[in-house]
Amino acid sequence: MHIFELLDGIRNRPGMYLDGDKSIRRLRSFLVGYDGGLGACGLGLEGRAEMAQFEQWIAVKLETINSTSGWCNMVLSKVNSDEKAYELFFQLLDEYRTERTTQYGEPS
Repeated sequence: MHIFELLDGIRNRPGMYLDGDKSIRRLRSFLVGYDGGLGACGLGLEGRAEMAQFEQWIAVKLETINSTSGWCNMVLSKVNSDEKAYELFFQLLDEYRTERTTQYGEPS
């Protein structure tokens, strides 16, 4: 499964994946655990390179000096709650995917 497909599923049913909370911290923890579980089974989550590009895009978009803090911390630094950061993350993801599709004709 591609990471963007997984994120679409999480957005549509956060309670199923994130224990009911719209939390960017829980989202990050879920993704790390999911990827780690796949790795333990000799599998991998598709789209790691795209996620890394998205992280760099977030750094530029949010004018964050240090992108090494990770997408979760960059987004959290711009709002005053975990739930608002969760919502902002998905807004940014939509914008990124739209730009990517427009510029490169890639599917989102």
